Amino acid sequence: MGLLRQCDTGKLLVPRPSLLLYLPWMLFLLLAFNILVLSSTMPSGAAGAAPSAEAALVGGTIVSIDQQALTVTILFPTGESRPLPVRDSRLLQGLSVGDHVTFELNQEQTLVKITKLPTDPAN
Repeated sequence: MGLLRQCDTGKLLVPRPSLLLYLPWMLFLLLAFNILVLSSTMPSGAAGAAPSAEAALVGGTIVSIDQQALTVTILFPTGESRPLPVRDSRLLQGLSVGDHVTFELNQEQTLVKITKLPTDPAN
């Protein structure tokens, strides 16, 4: 009968395949899962390139501007407002209180880029 054997009750026993037969499929599924998870956590954009100098892009509303101290206070969507140092006074040109902006902060939490968002006349 080859690989088939009979047990005491008369039923045929079929050997279970070795787990080694499933190893290539398990490795494939593990690799596919890792690729999906890692690709979803990477930043979007050209080849996942991060903004310069490890900057983070954030948005909010300008609450106050201090040209002398080179700080701008931003109201974040969470309701928190925070004064942020500005790297260069030229970044503050053309901005005023109430402007909705997006900006980039470097690792030292200094404003390195700020962009005024267009206003919607309907609002």
